[in-house]
Amino acid sequence: MTKAIMTIALIGLLPSSASWAKDTSGINRLNKALNKPAKRIAAKLDGKICVTDFSENGNALDTSEFGQVIANLLSSRLSAKKTKKFRLLSRYDLVKIMRDSVIFGDPDTIDRLTRDAGMDVLVSGDYSSQASDVVISVKAVEAKSGRIIASASVIIKKTPDIEKMMLRRYRQLGAPAPQAAATISAAGDTGELETGVYHEGGDGKLYPVREGMVLTSSDNYCIYFKPKRRSYVYIIQVDSANKAVRLFPNEEFKTAPNPVEGGREHWLPNEKEFFYLDHNPGREELFIFATRAPAPELENLRTATGVVVEEAIRTMGIGGTRASGVSTKVKDTGTGPMQLITRKLVAEGDFYYHLSFIHR
Repeated sequence: MTKAIMTIALIGLLPSSASWAKDTSGINRLNKALNKPAKRIAAKLDGKICVTDFSENGNALDTSEFGQVIANLLSSRLSAKKTKKFRLLSRYDLVKIMRDSVIFGDPDTIDRLTRDAGMDVLVSGDYSSQASDVVISVKAVEAKSGRIIASASVIIKKTPDIEKMMLRRYRQLGAPAPQAAATISAAGDTGELETGVYHEGGDGKLYPVREGMVLTSSDNYCIYFKPKRRSYVYIIQVDSANKAVRLFPNEEFKTAPNPVEGGREHWLPNEKEFFYLDHNPGREELFIFATRAPAPELENLRTATGVVVEEAIRTMGIGGTRASGVSTKVKDTGTGPMQLITRKLVAEGDFYYHLSFIHR
């Protein structure tokens, strides 16, 4: 599929110098504390090593911005050790394998990492908040045997910024997405929308973006939708700084206007372009709305905050919807039809669909 690239220029992404100073003080404290655990773990490592995001209180399905920062800092500490006994697999390699685990529904991520990335040892851990402290535990597990070959722990003082990072929670890479609540509005008529968010693989093909997946600034992505009935469609992206931008309708991206006729396919930004992310990491959220009439709360929204989007949802009184996976043929721009997995959204009245992914 041939597509050009288009950037999403989100306003207000850069933190102020004051907030950056606070974040740095918390990260520096954490980085210094991880030196001893890294040294102890490194002494036992041999072969190819993967470091995963740290979980909270042993919950292997969830992580947070804090858990991701621990993994990144620990990786840097390990890679700085002057030894030829082990080689740290890049975070890109780990993300790719874990992403494939999500796409193909493989529940045994450890086996995939061992088989596809040649991993010998998995370094992971968790953290727990205790009053004014945070306890961080690290362990290195031999992939083939499951034997713990090294472990260590450290206690650090919490800072306001560390607490903020702990509150920003995400799904672990490879973890199944939680089922959305199947709530609907009481409007009485049924609406249907097929949609999909896709990233471009290294082979030039499109693969679905799943809940909790990681995308980097080098990844290209696009959005597809097709309503069954004549609808007003609004697509809004909220970034890690809680800034919201309406992607559809949007004259800058040369999209079609509302209302959208039933049965018509749409690509966003358009059939020959891609979105790509900037260099400000964090959690990104997409909200896809389908309404029967113009929604004033969304019509006037060009740039705002995530709070405004949530308030609009409450004001409109619409419900979310569970997405069922369907396989459908979607028109390509060059080589003919291609088979993609879309999500079929069905609900009574007006509804919206929510998807979040990690920008790293």
